[in-house]
Order: sequence, then structure tokens, then C-alpha cells
Amino acid sequence: MNRFSTSSELKRNARTLLYGKLGTVIGAFLVHAVCIMLITTLTDRIGLSTWYQILIYTIVTVVISLIGAVFNLGECFMYLKNASGQEIGVGDVFYGFKGLVQKVFSVRLIPSLIYSVAGIPVILIGNAYSEILLTQIKDPESFMQSYMDALTTMDPAKIDAIMKVIEPAVPVMTMMVVAFVLRLLVQLIVSALFSQTHYVMLDYPELDVTETIRHSFKIIKGSFGRYIYTTLSFIPWILLAPFSCGISLIWLVVYRDQVMASFYLDLVKNQNG
Repeated sequence: MNRFSTSSELKRNARTLLYGKLGTVIGAFLVHAVCIMLITTLTDRIGLSTWYQILIYTIVTVVISLIGAVFNLGECFMYLKNASGQEIGVGDVFYGFKGLVQKVFSVRLIPSLIYSVAGIPVILIGNAYSEILLTQIKDPESFMQSYMDALTTMDPAKIDAIMKVIEPAVPVMTMMVVAFVLRLLVQLIVSALFSQTHYVMLDYPELDVTETIRHSFKIIKGSFGRYIYTTLSFIPWILLAPFSCGISLIWLVVYRDQVMASFYLDLVKNQNG
């Protein structure tokens, strides 16, 4: 009978594997993050007020997501090497650019499109929310001063005045929150389905795009819930991040990535066993 490692066991193993390697994996993460941040500045000049702008924004975000996936492949390569006791280096993050770009783009195109399309309702509802507020608030600077004053003094009359201004936008704001939550759920499910594609690409380079996706679905089958549970188990750490000014997030990302590499190896071990 197969015996999968628990989330706690995977995390304990990841901490052991990262001992003495944090400088390398954090360096690789920062290289990835800086490169994507520089590319993401392209979206700053794209408005979101028309369908044409939203379409351009969606296309650009998909392309950026795919480029990020190539970096992710390099990071997966690095974490698998680390789990196997091999030497790792910051340069491993560029492994995906060594003839694997087209395959990564092909494999990750579907989830990238789904993520971007799922975000369109949030953008549209957000635009509607902004338009309602703009019709209600004639002087934004004065409103913000009144808003901050109401928060600091907790004067019932001032709070009531603020609520009367934003009340027409409350239903739309509720819709935006619902759309955002649904987007997160879609992203969580799709990311779980495609979670093993990078590792499969690395372990089975002979497989084509369709075979890679099918094999990824095959090995995650039966462990779908366990993967989601392991993913969600990092939320408490994320909530604590503001207390370290976000610095702990860097450690959390590399820690999570090593856990996920160990998760894949655990899947393969039990599948072969």
C-alpha cells in the first residue's frame, strides 16, 4: 500500500534540504523577481477603460505569465537537484531558456489564458465601481481627508456622512469581491491540475506537449486534495508577512517551492512503488 508523506513531513524535509542553501535559492528567486518586475512595467502604460485596452492588457499579462513560467521551470530544476543532493547555483534559474522556451509556452498557455480571462470580470466590475464613486465624490482630496478624519475620531455623524457617499457603490463592491474570490478559486483549481507539468518536463523530456499535460494530470490524480491542502497551509505564514515588512515572503516562497518539489518526488515514489 502506498504511503504518501504528510504536509508536515514534506515541510520538515524541505527545511532540511534548504539548510545552508538559502543564499543560493533566494538569489535565484530575486533574479526571477527582478526580471519579471522589469517586464511588468510594460503593463503600467496600458489603460483599462475600454475593451480594446483590456484585450491588450490580457494578452500582455499572458505573455508575461509565460515568461515567468520559463523562470519557474529553472527554479523547479534547481529544487529537484537540491532534493537529489546535487550542487545548485543561481544560474539554474535560466535553465528553461536553454531550448525549452517553446515547450514551456505550449504547456503553460492554457492555464495562463484561464488566469487572465478569469481576471476580466474583476477589471470590468472594478471600472464600474470607480465610475460610481467618481459620480458621488466631486472632490477626491477633500473626501479622503473627511474619510481619514472619520476613522481617527470615530464620530458617528462623520461616519454616517461617509457611508451615504459610498452607499450607491456597495452592491458593485460586493460583486467585485465575489468576482475576485471566484477568480482565486479558479486559479487554485487550475494551478493544482497543472502543478506537475514543470517537473514532468524535466523528468520526461521525450514527452511532447500533450503527453506532458496528460502525465501531469495522471500523477496528480488521487492527490489533488492533498496538493490544495499543502498549498493552503502556507496562508498563515502569508498573513504574518506584514509584521516583517514583507521580507519573510522571500523565505516563504523558496520554502514553498522546495516543499512542492518534494511533493512531486513523493508522488513519483508512490506511483513507482
